[in-house]
Amino acid sequence: MEYLTSISGYMFQPNNKTFGLASLTFQTNKRKLELIGHEEGKHFSSPATGGKIVGFYGWSGEHLNAIGAYFEPISNLYPIKSIGPFGGHLGQGECDGDWNDGQFDGVRNIEVMHNDAILCIKLVYDNGSQQGHLVPHDGRTREDEAKVTKVDKVPLKYPEEYLTSISGYQRDNSDGINNAIIQSLTFHSNRNTYGPFGEETGRYFWYPSTGSKIIGFFGRCGETLNSIGVYAQPIPHLGPFKTVRPFGNSGGSLWDDGVHANVRAVHILASDIIHSIRIVYDNNGSIVEGSEHGKKGRYRYHKQATLDYPKERLLSISGCMKPYKKNSDPIIRGLKIHTTKKVYGPFGTEEWPWDARENITEFRIPSESGGGRIVGFFGTAGPYLNSIGARLEP
Repeated sequence: MEYLTSISGYMFQPNNKTFGLASLTFQTNKRKLELIGHEEGKHFSSPATGGKIVGFYGWSGEHLNAIGAYFEPISNLYPIKSIGPFGGHLGQGECDGDWNDGQFDGVRNIEVMHNDAILCIKLVYDNGSQQGHLVPHDGRTREDEAKVTKVDKVPLKYPEEYLTSISGYQRDNSDGINNAIIQSLTFHSNRNTYGPFGEETGRYFWYPSTGSKIIGFFGRCGETLNSIGVYAQPIPHLGPFKTVRPFGNSGGSLWDDGVHANVRAVHILASDIIHSIRIVYDNNGSIVEGSEHGKKGRYRYHKQATLDYPKERLLSISGCMKPYKKNSDPIIRGLKIHTTKKVYGPFGTEEWPWDARENITEFRIPSESGGGRIVGFFGTAGPYLNSIGARLEP
């Protein structure tokens, strides 16, 4: 189902007086619709709420002078969601075929046995006891045991760390999806990513992180793991979030994108400083276009870090601050975007000659691996990006 998530556009302002709307662009949870009008004047955008638009208001005369929107939160339809299973439906081997562990308080540990495919998975759940509840799913034959090349463990630091999503690859055999094999698995927690385990070939699948935690698994196995699905329970509250202070200076106006599930892209306008930044977020599979923070203009280079989402995830951002003029406040001169696959940038100025390296301050959010997952940005901006900070999911 497609629905509106945000609107943006430009206001035409002769002599600093609002005359009317020069353009409008509508964003849905799936795509950005065609621009209506001309990109002239002052840019505006509805806040990135992650909700859907259910109504409009404004005022008009001979033309449209102003527009606003009413938002409705997008809530989970069920207290516990059953997702999947990913993979096929047939299993022939020592396993019982279909398996269903049910629902527990959480997942404590995972053990994966694999070669070029997933042979066995063992899950330890938290069922309120000190030892937990071990459930092996083993479709191996004796011939398979001889082929085993690796056994990997996922030592979750439960209960502070919990599973949020899984992803992987499945191979569909010649007779179709009904005889598929799970080739690889990757487990994502609120703190780390574990894997991939197995061989990343075939068709990619992913259960997204939607502000919920995984509390159980089900699926089917034969000589290998044929399919896997999850039970997910909404987290009662995502906060409190760890706030990493905005780096830069206190000039400009405050901006805050709020809290979201993931980051899809970062758009930056830069020359020898960062003039503006705009972040594209993901909320439960819906695209949320953030507002532009800073100012557009000529002679500025537009660059972007578009992630191969969901296979590629944001890890951190780093940058440097330096006064633009002598005895002035430090401003953000360069930024880099660090993901699970690569580093984008530098945007702006990052390389300085040795005689110009005085008064440079470097920063990184989060400051260390495992410090938390970035779920939103905030800061200040005026004619350029004055400062930037982030909220981390603990």
